[in-house]
Amino acid sequence: MPIDDLPNEVLLTIFKILVNSPSPSFSNPPCRIAEVCQLWRAQSLLIPGIRCALPLISFGASSCALQGELKTEREISFAMRNLSNRHKEHPDFLKVLKKSTQWGHAEFLDLHIDILRLISASLFRDVPLLHTLKLNIDVGREDYAGYLYSFDVAPALRRLELECTTNFLFKAPFAQLEEYVERSTSAIGIGRVLHPESKIQSLSYYSFPSTALPLILYPTNEPIPHLTTLNLHLSSMLLDALLSPLVLPALTRLRVVSGTLNQVDNVQGLISRSGSILTTLSLSVDASGIQAMRTIENHASLLHTCSELRNLELDNLDVSLYQEIVDPSSPSFLPHLREFVAHLIQVKAPAHPAHELGLTWTTSTNGVDGVDRQSRRVPFVRLIFPSAKERVVAHKYLQMGSGKPGDTEVDVDERLKQTTQFLAGSLEAIRWWHTFSSSKRPSSKLQSALAFLECDHGAVQDAWQILLSRVHIPLDKILHSQIAALQAVSERVRMILDQLDTRLKELTLEWRSENETTLIRAGEPSPVTLATLLDAERI
Repeated sequence: MPIDDLPNEVLLTIFKILVNSPSPSFSNPPCRIAEVCQLWRAQSLLIPGIRCALPLISFGASSCALQGELKTEREISFAMRNLSNRHKEHPDFLKVLKKSTQWGHAEFLDLHIDILRLISASLFRDVPLLHTLKLNIDVGREDYAGYLYSFDVAPALRRLELECTTNFLFKAPFAQLEEYVERSTSAIGIGRVLHPESKIQSLSYYSFPSTALPLILYPTNEPIPHLTTLNLHLSSMLLDALLSPLVLPALTRLRVVSGTLNQVDNVQGLISRSGSILTTLSLSVDASGIQAMRTIENHASLLHTCSELRNLELDNLDVSLYQEIVDPSSPSFLPHLREFVAHLIQVKAPAHPAHELGLTWTTSTNGVDGVDRQSRRVPFVRLIFPSAKERVVAHKYLQMGSGKPGDTEVDVDERLKQTTQFLAGSLEAIRWWHTFSSSKRPSSKLQSALAFLECDHGAVQDAWQILLSRVHIPLDKILHSQIAALQAVSERVRMILDQLDTRLKELTLEWRSENETTLIRAGEPSPVTLATLLDAERI
């Protein structure tokens, strides 16, 4: 059978074996699978660690020697960990160093600063094929890492990733880079990458917390013509200093994590000044920042500027802003939006919940200016709630509410309250028993919750059936737990899950739980099974 005819499942199994191999090839490492063809690339995306699967040479107590010389004449790829000056005569290091003219993809992880001078002297002008380089510098307690110039002459270098938590001087051909990732406290290469003559296409910069503001230097505010992807995680002050003079006409994808919502002004200024057309935008406030709520008042102008967005992620989101973005009748509606990830804050059960959560056009085909609303809705939505309880309450409203103006409020009945108590109680019990596992009997609260689920709750049309589809998360955790007290009820849990699976097959659901705090809507309502719900949990 030709390899092109292999089923995708078989191909994926082969790829996983390659990734988990104890001795991957130096000349054809698993990370190169994605370079073969479109099908192989698509399948490789299902294996998160494949891009990092390189032959690893680790120096230390667990290191294992390379068998013989590296006899290949092809380009080689490798990763080294814990390399320091005491390993300068190590046979494995010398074998790889001898092949420096064949290096294509090299990664140095936890590289000690005492080896930098030797590397500079040994490799200068000696890496003609190197196209991808990753440096993770282990600085210990030092406030200065040193100086590394060995890669200053690397004509093929296109992708560079650099991480260092202190001052570090590094020479590299930054102008020719196409992809650059930096995590630092001192803006090691940012100023040299953000240059009008730079070929940079993708830039990611994370600034570690520091008392001093990194010095970022670039000559003018002339356009940087090729940069399409920008990913920033910076303090508010540094974000303002970095974005204020930039002009990025080719920018299409932007992600910003900073300390306050002032990022909205920075982003809008950048887009307006650059004349760029964003298709992907992600805005977040980091954990140490001020967790203010995003509202339509402080985002309307930005959304108008980014009317071509196809992918959007916002945190600390007010429900009314979510509604404005997804409702076709709203002036802030984004007509081209294909994916929306919303981190909601202070969610409460509204009087007309389906309307407030943007479900008005899922139950009505009345048009807006003659356009069918159903055809204009966002195809994929992910709602992330502050707690599991709020996710359960919202799901009842989203799935069962009609969303028509004038509808009476759907009461939160006693069964829903007991369901949320079961979710909170069982998850809390599981975590508690992981810490104190001497108990041999389940708690009375968990016993009562299981007894409640074992009852007959009526016809499949009842709203309770929808709620049952949300309890599979803690039930599955109980079923597979190794704790004695939970194993004692495993058979009861198995029977409840079997009963739940039978009921689910009679339902069509639009909103589904992805984990304890997340709901997703993808495509049209469709039948659901317990297996698909559990698979979503295990991803």
